[in-house]
Parts: sequence; C-alpha cells; structure tokens
Amino acid sequence: MLARSPRGRRPPSFAVVVVCAMLPACAAAAPPTSAQGEKALHAWEGGDSPAALEAWVQNRLRRADADVARVLGVKGARSVANTLRPYDDAVNELLLAVSQSSVIYGVGATRELRDKAQSLTQTANAAYTALNLNQGVYRALAALPSPADGATRHYLEHSLLEYRLAGVDRDGATRANIKALQDKITALGLTFERAVHDDVRTTVADKAQLEGLPPDYLASHPADPEGHVKITTDPPDGWPAQRFSNSAELRHELFLAANSVGYPANTETLRALLATRAELAQLLGYKTWADFAMADQMIGSPPKLAEYLAGIDAASREPGAREDAALLSFARERYASIQKISYADLRYWQEQYRRARFNFDSQSVRPYFPYAGVERGVITTASRLF
Repeated sequence: MLARSPRGRRPPSFAVVVVCAMLPACAAAAPPTSAQGEKALHAWEGGDSPAALEAWVQNRLRRADADVARVLGVKGARSVANTLRPYDDAVNELLLAVSQSSVIYGVGATRELRDKAQSLTQTANAAYTALNLNQGVYRALAALPSPADGATRHYLEHSLLEYRLAGVDRDGATRANIKALQDKITALGLTFERAVHDDVRTTVADKAQLEGLPPDYLASHPADPEGHVKITTDPPDGWPAQRFSNSAELRHELFLAANSVGYPANTETLRALLATRAELAQLLGYKTWADFAMADQMIGSPPKLAEYLAGIDAASREPGAREDAALLSFARERYASIQKISYADLRYWQEQYRRARFNFDSQSVRPYFPYAGVERGVITTASRLF
C-alpha cells in the first residue's frame, strides 16, 4: 500500500490481475537456481521458497540503489539520458518489488511465503518512501533543462510535483516524521488486508438449499454423510451460491458472512489507519487525507469529486428507480409477499429477471470463456499494453 509514489500512483491493478492469472502456469515450471531466481523478471519464478522471494526483492532493491547512485553521481551537465533515465529505472525496479511482493503476499501458496511477502512488501515500500524524500534526487531532476518533447517534459514536471507533494522540500525532522507515518500507513494497510485474507468463513448448507446452482458447482461440493455442504467466503465459492441458489435463507447467510470478513479484528486497525492518514495529510498541509490523495489526480479535489458523483446520481436516479421497480414487480410475480429486494438477493433476482424477460442465462456464456483461453488472451493483451 503506497502512501504516495514519485509518480503519484500505485502499481497498476490490471498488471496485478495479469500476475495472478499467470501464477498457476508459472508454478508448474521447475524452480530456477538461486542466481536465476534473483535475475528473473518475475518474483514467482522462484517457486514457493520464501528465501528465493527475499533474494529476488533484495536484488531489485540493490538495482534501484545503483540507479539512484547513477543519478547522484553525474558530473557536469545533466540530461535525460544521465539523470531522468536512471531515475525512471529506479522507480521501475521499486514498482516491481512492491507490486510483485504484494501479489505473492495475497496469493502465496503457504503461510510462510505469505508472511515473508508481507515483510518484503513493507521493506520495498520503505525504499519507495525513501526515494520520495531523497532531496539529492529531487535537486538532480530539478536541474534538468526542460525536455524538448512534450511527453518527457510532462513526465519530468509531474515527477517534480509529486516530490513536492510528498514533502521533499521540508526540513530533516519533518521528512523523518513523514517517512515514519508513511511506513506506519503501509504496515497498517498490510495488517488490514491480511486480516481480510485470513478470515475465511464457512456456511453450512443443506443439499436442498443448493437447488439452482450449476451442475459443476454441485459436483465440486459433495455433501457429507449428514447431507450438509460447506461453502466458504472465498469469491469463487460464495458468489455462485449467492447468484444461483433458490434459497433466500442461504443467500442471506452467505451475504452476511462475506460482508463480515475481517470484523471485528480490523476495527482498531482501521481506526489507526484513518488517524495516521489524517496526521500525514495535515503534516503536509492538507485539511484531510482526501484532499492530499486527490491533489495530483484528474478530479483535483473532494468538492469536484462530490460534484461529479452528484451528476452521476442525478443522471442515474430515475432509470435506476425504473429498474428497481421492474425487478421488484417481477419478484412479486413469484413471491407476492416480497416488500423489497435486499442486497443479499439482488444478484439472484437480476439473474432470474434476465432469464425470464430476455431468455438469457449467464451460465450459457461460460463455454465461450474457458480458463486457458482467457488466461492466454489476458497475458497477450497485457504484453501489448506494457
């Protein structure tokens, strides 16, 4: 969880999706040697070894340090080639370290690997924060003559803006406080995410409550001798049951379980995270964390975001009300006593409505999206984009 990067962005979420899609295929390959693992582009090429992951991340951090040293070691006139390029290389090394250790922290095969990934995510984020507050790098970038081409000029100007927003121009004591707060935000964010990840809840259903679910789901959830089936809060397990089960009771239980994950364990963590964010924002001269977070974003400020959301609400309220009324009317055709459609039942009734009104069953498109083909397509698309 990056408080603020020099570019004002987090590792791209689409890339994280691609990473997750690639993991099964990579896991099947023979693990490389230690030296190969350190030099590999992707952290998971080291297999499930915590030591291999640490070696990979530390190698990325060393490479970033070397790039920063190149920036600071320039003698004579500064240029894009001798200053901006190695700075960009350092940023990319740190982005790799943060994003990939974070992915493995979320999907690692063993607790030991996830524990190591959590620790390394904090380490990589701390290195990122240090770069954010490195006055030598900031002065080096500021000394660059304005690049001739627009894209490079925008990148340089935006990077300098991000440094100023991060507090690079503050005194030493303030910068130390900023770094401590950013490191605390990272640690609290990881603690919050870990509590959610580890809190897998189970709902016990009677076999009859699974009526309406796809045959392959039923086949993968055999009943125990008492006729009970266990459904967890993991999305591939719980979401199909919420969408397709004809049992309102089961849908309600699954909805409550899924929306209770991480509670109450995360209550104090969330309070501490919000308080620390507010403290950092105010230290940097912003009224709230929202003001700080939006300062370099397209939306610009919380009032502009409120205006944008109000516009969406105004445009969607009437058609949304019509859709709600149509869905409720349809549900009452089957159950006259229904007064409203709860969030627990929404996906179920949307599915039933599409089947009845449009002769469309969402399960009918599944054969067109086999996992292997989708995985290959996502990776191919990502390779073209990135």
